[in-house]
Amino acid sequence: MVAPDTSGLKKDKEWLALIAQLRKRKPLLIADFVARFPTSELYEGRVSDPEIDALVASTMEMYLVLLSGEPLSPALQRLPEDLGRRRAQQGVPASLLLEGVRTNSRVIWNALRELASDDSAAALVRNTDAVLSLVEWHVREVQSAYLREEEALNRHSERRRQRVIARLFDARPLDRDDVAAIAVDLGLERVDAFEVAVQLGTHHGDCALCRSKTAKTFHHEMAEGTCHIRPASADGGIITELSGCHAAVISPVAGLAHVGQAAQACLSLVHAWAARAPELVTPATAWPAVAWRSLNAAVPAHYLPINLGGLTGMPVYERQRLVETVRRYLDTGSIKATADALYCHRNTIVKRLARFQELTDVDLRIPRDAALVLLALTGVDT
Repeated sequence: MVAPDTSGLKKDKEWLALIAQLRKRKPLLIADFVARFPTSELYEGRVSDPEIDALVASTMEMYLVLLSGEPLSPALQRLPEDLGRRRAQQGVPASLLLEGVRTNSRVIWNALRELASDDSAAALVRNTDAVLSLVEWHVREVQSAYLREEEALNRHSERRRQRVIARLFDARPLDRDDVAAIAVDLGLERVDAFEVAVQLGTHHGDCALCRSKTAKTFHHEMAEGTCHIRPASADGGIITELSGCHAAVISPVAGLAHVGQAAQACLSLVHAWAARAPELVTPATAWPAVAWRSLNAAVPAHYLPINLGGLTGMPVYERQRLVETVRRYLDTGSIKATADALYCHRNTIVKRLARFQELTDVDLRIPRDAALVLLALTGVDT
């Protein structure tokens, strides 16, 4: 940071005389600032009174030195940078900080106007631009330092938060003290239930869930997907926001200790649904796909007592209609409910189920066979 070169002001004797008078009023300048900008009240106790007093005195000295055309000492040279960084660390809002900086300039300008006699008024007019440039420099340097420090603090805070969240996914078991410490670090001490969602792929910088104002949301990048965690809500919460997305959700999850397990379960759910159209799934909707996947891993499909190959030779429209009918029927086991859901006559449903039995040699009235069909249909492309 380089302070503006005000050495040209040393050539203006009338101006230097005016600044000499201003220096004699330095204690009054400090008192005027304190009256205009009650820092203890505005900063809500974030900054101590001794620190404020020292800063105001140093800032007034910085202005007086520059307005005299003299170079700044190293300490005063660093003053705007130190101020911006310090207030960011203290959590002072940027708007309040900059208002304080501008108050400094107003105090000095008003004092100059009061001191300027008829003889020195011309000097004040001549050097108005120099004063304004100095104020703009001060505001700009303080603001830039504040923003740089705020960004660094945010990066540090995010890294720390991600390390804390990662502990929920650690292979080592968490005891009660571990969970309590994580809850405190995340500001979730009183939260008992959570929503856990997993989407395949890496986390997006413009993630809508993380931008949501409705709930505090945390994310964790797993090996194959991204997990989002938030306190459970009564209004559907994350399920509503992810509607239509290729994701899996488990809610409620009872406590932070079970979040990692729920995330792994969500990953299994979303993987089992990967071949189908993008859809938000839950254990209630996707368990047949998970079961079919596990069954196939243990027993190859051609060894199982079911063969849906007869469906593949049908025209696409007919196959889709038949599979949808069977799925609807397996939801309830009721011919009437299936007919109502598909807006068909019950005889139409009976005929379609008979057609399915003809093609697959499976009688859906037999519970064990119906259960196997329920699983196998999750692998049928419709």
